[in-house]
Amino acid sequence: MAEAREAPAPSASSVFMETTSPTPSPTSVAHEQAVTVDEILALSEPSRGALRRGIGQVLACTEAEQGIRTIRQVTGERKEQLERAEDLTLDALDGGDELKLTLMNALSASHRADKSYLKWAKRFEAGGCQGRTVGDPLYDAGNAASVTASRAKAEFVTLWNSVARREGLPTRSSDEI
Repeated sequence: MAEAREAPAPSASSVFMETTSPTPSPTSVAHEQAVTVDEILALSEPSRGALRRGIGQVLACTEAEQGIRTIRQVTGERKEQLERAEDLTLDALDGGDELKLTLMNALSASHRADKSYLKWAKRFEAGGCQGRTVGDPLYDAGNAASVTASRAKAEFVTLWNSVARREGLPTRSSDEI
């Protein structure tokens, strides 16, 4: 008859190894940081399309009040996106500081454009949708900030797309931000 043997008691080191979480590798931290950036980018794309619709509604004066509400909403969304970008920590990503700075520049310029367009839209609608757009100081300020934003977005996507490919995330065009 075979003797029943008890399994040896686990050593302290094997218990420690089984019950502790592994320390995140720099790669997983980098991936988490990149995912956070990607989430902000995903939020920014619909804002851009909504802004265009809102401006179009104000210009057509068919649904100017709705257009103003839309521009106001986009302005708030863009502010939230900028605040999220300001809070980013991207130290695990190669070039993370530059990536954060270019994203903040793009979102900041977009937010300035949104605010100018909102002020213009309110005044344009209050004036019975009469008056010029090009040559209007607020509308022109929105356009100028939009040009600045487009340049910053182009710079950002150049940096972002290499990070996105490395981390298995979607690449973007500057029109998607």
